[in-house]
Amino acid sequence: MKKTLITLMVLAGVAAASTVYEPLKDTTTTESFTGESIPTNITPVGWLNSSSYKTGVTIDASANSITFAGNDWNRVYADYRFENLITLGKEQVLTFSFTIDRPTTVEGSGENQVTKSLSSATVAFVGSEKAIVMGHDESGFTSAYSKLQVGTSSNVADATTGVGAHGYLFANAYGAVASVTSSASLDGGVPFGTSTISGSISWVDDQFVLTMSSSEVQEGEITYELGENVDLRDIVISMNATTSTKPTISNLRMEIASVPEPATATLSLLALAGLASRRRRK
Repeated sequence: MKKTLITLMVLAGVAAASTVYEPLKDTTTTESFTGESIPTNITPVGWLNSSSYKTGVTIDASANSITFAGNDWNRVYADYRFENLITLGKEQVLTFSFTIDRPTTVEGSGENQVTKSLSSATVAFVGSEKAIVMGHDESGFTSAYSKLQVGTSSNVADATTGVGAHGYLFANAYGAVASVTSSASLDGGVPFGTSTISGSISWVDDQFVLTMSSSEVQEGEITYELGENVDLRDIVISMNATTSTKPTISNLRMEIASVPEPATATLSLLALAGLASRRRRK
């Protein structure tokens, strides 16, 4: 009994409690409603099923993906709302990853042949006051790569009335899609095609810091300061493309884990060492 108690104490101290979110696998949707304002009789959890919050995309839960399904140069988006506002604590770490696939098209021939992407795609973590936007811009249409970018926007739709932005792109945007200014970027190796983006948000010194990298860039990462407060209410996916170069975002995963305080971690390790020593004596 005593051995079991010690073991449980150790596990409680060392193991970090975590919660995993995979929105693209979630088939939960709100009841359909019209316009921006969410009716009082609807609980807005899961994919918000309104033309104001979800337009021009196809979500395939079995493939864990979302694909552009609009007309040429439509700004399309989809909004996934958490059951409650998630406020990130100093002792927590948010890790995330997602894959972006941007098909190419070839125009011209010979020396005039040009490979283009003609698409952009972003993932935004939207909180009560700001959106953290990550993804590809549209500036590299005729180059061999397009920048991986991150930025924030204070244009956040009101949780009830819906007034404000419903999508976010690093490009000329209009209507319900906000144009986001890039604050940091990773150049020189994010090709058209498929790349997996991964990163984390954690408390460093005196504020939250985002780090992000791409599977297609061998060296380097983006580091971006987010300030003293980070919360999440929605995950918003936005795209802009042509019908011949439809982008897809897949395998979107977010995990929030608690990190033990240094003193707690030290005590846990000492307890583990003591347990091991006791077993050796036996």
